[in-house]
Amino acid sequence: MSAMNMPMRAASAAGASAFSVDAPGFRSFFRHYASGVSVITACTPDGPRGLTATSVCALSLDPPLLLVCITRNSRTGMAIAQSGLFAVHLLRADQSWLCRRFSVLERDGSRKFERLEMINNSPVPLIANTFSWVVCERWAEYDGGDHTIIVGRLLESGRPQEESVPLIWFAGRSCYPESVHNRPDSWPVV
Repeated sequence: MSAMNMPMRAASAAGASAFSVDAPGFRSFFRHYASGVSVITACTPDGPRGLTATSVCALSLDPPLLLVCITRNSRTGMAIAQSGLFAVHLLRADQSWLCRRFSVLERDGSRKFERLEMINNSPVPLIANTFSWVVCERWAEYDGGDHTIIVGRLLESGRPQEESVPLIWFAGRSCYPESVHNRPDSWPVV
């Protein structure tokens, strides 16, 4: 049996539907993976840059590292390469409008920051009142196909005092599960 036929046969044997591993099939696979929604920001001499990202994850506790995956040649990625600093903001459930705002491609990106409450005295653009945020220095950068994998070392973090619920990306849209209306310490353990 060829290796190429194995996944299709495995799906059939499991009573599942198989999909091809091309770009649409790959996208379909990850549409069913829930993840947090974040906005990545950086600064250039021409002003702030930012984008929405779901490809963010913890990498190391010692030293504290995270990684973000950014489309190759994005203006925000170039700003991170130039400045060496960036921020990751985890969004609250009521901030889907921020998710949409920062997912739009703009020539200069300045309109993304219009009328946003910002945290002052930071070397990177910090959006106020998000679920939480971290400021990172670029630790390493790797080729990731049509994306760049940026590893950041955490320098500073913050979280508002008020309790909130994180925004989740699932099935191609932002949402939040009904079960997260309670405090995290009351969530069921599964």
